[in-house]
Amino acid sequence: MPSSNDKEAWKKGGRPKNPDGPKLKSLDSRCSPSGLKKIMIEIEQDNLKMAEVINMGFHDFQHIPDWFVKQELFLHLASRFDLENNLIKDDVGSIEVDVSVVERSIGLPSYGANFLEYDPDDIHTAALKLRWGPMTLTKLKSFVTTCPMNSNEARREFREGFILLLAKIFLCPTTNKFISPERYLPLVLDVVNTRKYNWSLQIFTWIKDSIRNSKERVLNTFLVACLYLL
Repeated sequence: MPSSNDKEAWKKGGRPKNPDGPKLKSLDSRCSPSGLKKIMIEIEQDNLKMAEVINMGFHDFQHIPDWFVKQELFLHLASRFDLENNLIKDDVGSIEVDVSVVERSIGLPSYGANFLEYDPDDIHTAALKLRWGPMTLTKLKSFVTTCPMNSNEARREFREGFILLLAKIFLCPTTNKFISPERYLPLVLDVVNTRKYNWSLQIFTWIKDSIRNSKERVLNTFLVACLYLL
């Protein structure tokens, strides 16, 4: 039962403070296969948009299931990931996970050039930041599903928006409701030759970096990676 002091504190300023200090935050991830599936279903209704997705080489995302994954499964797999040996170690044995697994899962290349580094002083990068930086996830979804496709410029903007949305809800989701320039803009510096870049390596690196960060910190953290691939 709460003490009289606790009741008095509640009347004055709400719930009394926990004497043991703040509760540790649990691990969390916003990687959403179901969110991606909804976007792909809408895009499939527009032949011009779907043609752009196919030309970019992202058509395998049509086959991501409408799957509401339990966070506990994501976090269990992440906790069992041996970063040194690229293995998921569980009671039933070990499963090797490497860049080739990413390629087989979502059809993106595991070879090619690395993405360019984020350079805030670059004119093209600055223009992209001005265009996409203020976008919330809600506005980005709306843009991708409703934007026109009546010119080369419009199709280029669709490609940029689609890749950013793909990263935001599936490949590398973050807690920030806006576009994170350093993380996302290198993905859209070149949307003409999207297949020339080593997407699978970048995605796999995000997974390992995120799990490593969560294991090295005292407080559990948010996992900014495509844990679906595990």
